[in-house]
Amino acid sequence: MTGRRSGPSSARERCLRRHDPAIPPRIPERSPAGGYAVAMPRRALESIDQEECLALLAQQRVGRLVFVDADGPAALPVIYAMADGEIVFRSEGGSKITAIQDGPVAFEVDEVDHETHAGWSVLVRGESREVELEALPSLVRLFENGAPLPWKKGIHRIWVAITPQIVTGRRLADYAEEDFS
Repeated sequence: MTGRRSGPSSARERCLRRHDPAIPPRIPERSPAGGYAVAMPRRALESIDQEECLALLAQQRVGRLVFVDADGPAALPVIYAMADGEIVFRSEGGSKITAIQDGPVAFEVDEVDHETHAGWSVLVRGESREVELEALPSLVRLFENGAPLPWKKGIHRIWVAITPQIVTGRRLADYAEEDFS
């Protein structure tokens, strides 16, 4: 078996091997089940409390609106902003607005670092509602980091607010200790 390294490598070595091009890749070993497997260090998944979830939501500008329409579940990206604890976005109308009118929705925001394989995700479940025209002036004053400005051309005269009912978040934490022992 030429070119194959012998002996087990530590989790730290495997992690370094993934990120350092100077370290040659280790050929996977055949597992007892018949396939090939490479042991990888595992990260612990930790919960993020609601206060930090809301802070993370306020830092981002693009999220995914999750709803069910006539074709089934859908997730669409929207430009949003936070106003007094609510998620607000603008739209031209169409099937997305028809599907979410005054109904339950979910909203997801995340950040992933592809280099370190770290990241977090926040999921909001709540009720959506169209913001009445008369309420827009007071709503605009509540935006924490400016109003949402859609990237797509067009007239985005429909403003939608999502009132969070359940807010959860998860983060990939540091590598599990047992991977380095």
